[in-house]
Amino acid sequence: MSFNKFYGEISTNWGSCMRISDLRIAGNNITGSLPPEIGNATQLGAIDLSFNGLIDAIPREFGNLTSLVNLNLSKNQLFGKISPKIVLLPGLQKLDLSRNRLSMSIPQTIRLSSKLIHLDCINNQLRQDIPRQLGMLTHLSELDLSRNLLSDEISAQFNKLENLAKINLSHNNLSGLIYETFKDMQGLMEVDISHNKFEGLIPNTTAFQNETKEAFEGNNGLCGNIGGLEPYISSNNILLDSEYKAHVFDFGTAKLLKLDTSNWIAVISTYGYVAPEIAYTIKVMEKCDVYSFGMVAIEVIRGRYPGVSISSLLAPVGMEISVAFRNILDSRLPTPTSGIEDKLADHLQACSRLLIY
Repeated sequence: MSFNKFYGEISTNWGSCMRISDLRIAGNNITGSLPPEIGNATQLGAIDLSFNGLIDAIPREFGNLTSLVNLNLSKNQLFGKISPKIVLLPGLQKLDLSRNRLSMSIPQTIRLSSKLIHLDCINNQLRQDIPRQLGMLTHLSELDLSRNLLSDEISAQFNKLENLAKINLSHNNLSGLIYETFKDMQGLMEVDISHNKFEGLIPNTTAFQNETKEAFEGNNGLCGNIGGLEPYISSNNILLDSEYKAHVFDFGTAKLLKLDTSNWIAVISTYGYVAPEIAYTIKVMEKCDVYSFGMVAIEVIRGRYPGVSISSLLAPVGMEISVAFRNILDSRLPTPTSGIEDKLADHLQACSRLLIY
């Protein structure tokens, strides 16, 4: 009866049809609430009421449909929470609740839908975190939780979703290190984690490396060899601030160069740290990163960006080293002992020479 011009509300009499196996009335003008009596038709294997105007909550009585394999209630106006009973059906393989107004959290009882292959909840108002129990659905192949209000980090339990081929978590408030979450998902073919708060290195798996930058945009803390992201970041580019929080210092041109050849790239560096000649040429050489390293090293010693006063870092001959350091060292730190002071002076002189290398 799908995709016709039926209208009105669903009759409660469907609950008396004890031998009915399929109920498909998608793509009509059906309105009103879902009758709880449908939960009495325990032989139902498939329900498709998508593309209608159904309202109200999904009756918890649907949890009595122990023979249900496919439940599609997408593209309606259903609201309220997802009843824990609905997602503990042992034979359920496909659950599509997308494009409704469902809220609250994803029930932890979803772990009992052990045969679930397809879960689609896109464009609802689901909140809180993604329950770690979802990572117990080892048969799950497609997962779409995009365009919700989900937050917090994703449990390490997700690494057990070995059969997951397609995942979309875009347009949420999810956070955490993306590498730890997805590093073991070797079967992934499609991924979209855009517009969240993920951080860290992009996993070096086929799905992640083949995606375009649109699949990752909107996450300010991501890095990796993806077009549009900072491609050459490694642990050598990470510095800690006074609270031991990691920051990326992007030298921009850090890469291995083939000797005895010309290497040309576009300027992708952080201005103020890149060698001045990069502003006039796109030829890459070892001097580029030498200059950048010197700038960052001096910033560590001074506690602030060196700015245009690089020449002042070189103490005039005959000047007491303690006098020179008075205007150079980070004033927030204790005055170094004489032994440390001498070593810092040597380092500062060496770093300053790097800037005119």
